[in-house]
Amino acid sequence: MQLAKKWIAWLVRGGRNAIHPGGVLAVVSGAECGSMSRTTLFIYGTLKTGQQSHELLAGQEFVRAVETMPIYRLYSLGWHPGLVIDKTSGLRVQGELWSVDDQTLAKLDEYEGVPHWYSRDFVAIADLVADVQAYFFNGPVPTDAPSGDRWPFPA
Repeated sequence: MQLAKKWIAWLVRGGRNAIHPGGVLAVVSGAECGSMSRTTLFIYGTLKTGQQSHELLAGQEFVRAVETMPIYRLYSLGWHPGLVIDKTSGLRVQGELWSVDDQTLAKLDEYEGVPHWYSRDFVAIADLVADVQAYFFNGPVPTDAPSGDRWPFPA
C-alpha cells in the first residue's frame, strides 16, 4: 500500500507515461511544456480533431484519446453537445486530452461562453491520475435531447 501511495504521489507530481499493470497510465505535467503554464483539457465535442472548431487548438499539444469515468453524459444541444454529470446512468464519454497554454485557454473559455453557458471544472478520466478539466454545460437540458457517450452521436 505504501508503494502505491508513493507511485501515485510521483505521478501527480509530474511523472509521464508511467507503466500501469493495465497498460499505459498517462500523466501530464505542465513543467514539461516550457515556462508558460499549461492546462490539460478533456475535449469531447466541436473542438475534437476533425470537428468544426478544432482550429482553435492549433499549436497546442494533443496528448491522447481517452474516456471519462462512467459518471457523465453528453446531450445534444443542437449543433454542439453539452457534458453533464449523471451519477445514476452515466457513460464513459469518449474524447481527447489536450495540453493548452494560458492564451489558448482564455480563447477557449470565451468560445465556450464561460461562465454563463459552460463552466470549466475538473473531470475524472479513466486510467489517469492528473488534474484534467472539461467544459460542463450550465443550462437546463431539454427533456427530449438525445444523449450518448461520443460526439457526433452515431447514426
